[in-house]
Amino acid sequence: MNQTKDINLNTKEIIQTNNKKEISKNQSIINNNNKSNDSLILQKKSKESSESLLNKKFIDNIEINITVELGQKKITIKELLSLSQNSILVLDKLAGELLNIFANGLLIAYGEIVMLHNKYGIRITNIINNYSYNNLNNNV
Repeated sequence: MNQTKDINLNTKEIIQTNNKKEISKNQSIINNNNKSNDSLILQKKSKESSESLLNKKFIDNIEINITVELGQKKITIKELLSLSQNSILVLDKLAGELLNIFANGLLIAYGEIVMLHNKYGIRITNIINNYSYNNLNNNV
């Protein structure tokens, strides 16, 4: 009986030792996988960061049309057809009133006319918050 007990104890010790080795081996595999996953995550973040930078550079270089609207006037087709050289259209805006500034047809700001080196310019006085450059940059 003692011999059987010794064999059982030895078997338990062997199993426990093997289990400890297996646990140690599994822990090593898990640690390696975690390191590998961390490396992949860093590589992915680096790639995303590079792609984000490329996208930002691409977006920053897209050209858009800026239009400044002096005013508007509704006329009939008959009035349109009767326009000739030296005809005057009176617009709805008063002299000195802020003008609408559009980017690709979207109202983005208001401003006033200025002259700079014999060219017309527009001094921006108010930017519509939804379309300010800082807000656009934060969304990219």
